[in-house]
Amino acid sequence: GLFNEKDEPIILNQAANEIAEHKGNVWSHVVSLRREDAVRLGFDNSDAWRELVKRHISDIAKAQNIPLCNLKWYAAYHDTTHHPHIHLLVYSKQGFLTKAGIDKVRSVFANDIFHDDLQSIYQEQTVSRDELKAVSKNEFESIVNMIASNDHTDPQLEELIRKLYIQ
Repeated sequence: GLFNEKDEPIILNQAANEIAEHKGNVWSHVVSLRREDAVRLGFDNSDAWRELVKRHISDIAKAQNIPLCNLKWYAAYHDTTHHPHIHLLVYSKQGFLTKAGIDKVRSVFANDIFHDDLQSIYQEQTVSRDELKAVSKNEFESIVNMIASNDHTDPQLEELIRKLYIQ
């Protein structure tokens, strides 16, 4: 399950030595999913995780303030029973990682992995928002009509409606 951006096999001892001898920072990210989500979303194999990292390596470099040309990385896929995951090692002689950078890396992976789920949620939110707007508009119009026909006796509500109308 060890991979990087190259299509050639990785010799574990060489990769371990390269990282151990690196003079700069080495950051370790772990990206994990529940088994049922990994299976449902197709992240139950090394290739899917590799493609995910490759799609977003420039985002990772930017989040860690590393010029992409200076960034090196390795990742290892672990197919554990309850949470398939990767360990992503990112290193360079340059760069730094802030809380905002960590949040950005987390967001990039989550938005990609759960893209379809998020689209469904966004659609549901849009429908709910449109329904709420329609109900609010009808209720507001009903109150305005009652005030206009003098069928309403709450002066405070009438004043608030007038202010809202003006705004």
